[in-house]
Amino acid sequence: MKGNRIIRITAVAFFIMIIILLIVFLNRKEKPLRFTIKGKVKEQLILTHEYGEALDLSPEALQLEAKKGNDVYEIFYEEPAFTELKTYHISYRVKDEDAVFSVKVKVVDTTAPKLSGEIQYTITQGEAFGIHDLYISAYDAYDGDLSDQLHMEEIDTSQAGEQEHTVSVHDSSGNRAEILIHITVKEKSTSYQSPSDNSGKTIVSDPEAVSVLLNKTHALPNGWAPNDLTAINSNSGAVHYLRKEAAEKWEEMRSAALNDGIVIYVVSSYRTQAYQTGLYNRYMASDPQNAQYYSAYPRTSEHELGLAIDVSYDWQLHHDLQTSALGEWINQHGWKYGWIMRYPQNKTNLTGYIFEPWHYRYVGVALATKLNAGGLTMEEYFDK
Repeated sequence: MKGNRIIRITAVAFFIMIIILLIVFLNRKEKPLRFTIKGKVKEQLILTHEYGEALDLSPEALQLEAKKGNDVYEIFYEEPAFTELKTYHISYRVKDEDAVFSVKVKVVDTTAPKLSGEIQYTITQGEAFGIHDLYISAYDAYDGDLSDQLHMEEIDTSQAGEQEHTVSVHDSSGNRAEILIHITVKEKSTSYQSPSDNSGKTIVSDPEAVSVLLNKTHALPNGWAPNDLTAINSNSGAVHYLRKEAAEKWEEMRSAALNDGIVIYVVSSYRTQAYQTGLYNRYMASDPQNAQYYSAYPRTSEHELGLAIDVSYDWQLHHDLQTSALGEWINQHGWKYGWIMRYPQNKTNLTGYIFEPWHYRYVGVALATKLNAGGLTMEEYFDK
């Protein structure tokens, strides 16, 4: 009896020991690596991303963690450059582990192109007017410059009056953008009177001042020319000149742009009175109704001040300049060096000139800062 009792106790003890060893073994068995997002186990994440927009795929941004038991491991991944409209696969790994977390990013383009430019035009009855007469640029984040793919219905100019027409563009993804333009068709006149002198204009008394206002109603004294013209680096090898102060500030801005990977080419700078006269007369002879909106009468051109430049990202002027990398840079930084876009969009009624994203005027850092802060033209500022 006693022996049987000992045997039973021994068997129970042995069984308990086996259970304890089994529990210890199970607890010591290595747990698998798991990926979690916000605490929930995940193996894959699927995202849709708009082309051109910022996307942070870091583990921190995704709230992605790699855990084994209570231990958290460092995650490694390579983020691709999203250059195409397709689905990208990004793998997230832990060193020396086979487990992989996958993120699929479908890159799409659902954003329409941006249209900008002059929306008001004045033409003569019977004058041809087509898509190539527009000062409108189209830019798409994916396709880039689409200015040569604008569409507009045929314009009938046989009758004088007011017209509105839609200009549109499609990108390669099928997104459509449109802008409404207003056209004034004037009656054809048998004679045209162009201004022959500066009568009726205010002759500026301080042409040497870098902040002097020069426009259709404010003219330079006949024969005046700057006496401190300085050759500048135009980035194109062409010879250009500006007043000394403007030249120094141009060089500061040019160098700062180069440091940011932006090359600003100078297409036009100082012009003599004789040169501006010849230029204006040629424009008036070929386009008498519209030339006054893009060419200045002699003695009213800022180029004659030696304080104005026409800039580009190559060797010619472009209506899409404002939406280019150069345009965005100079819009953001130009005022810091005393330069302003003189003829901005939708202010033709104030400046007297169509939108010219390439025409920049040096007015000094102090005035440029004020104009930039208030979004003002020189006409608005001096009329206050």
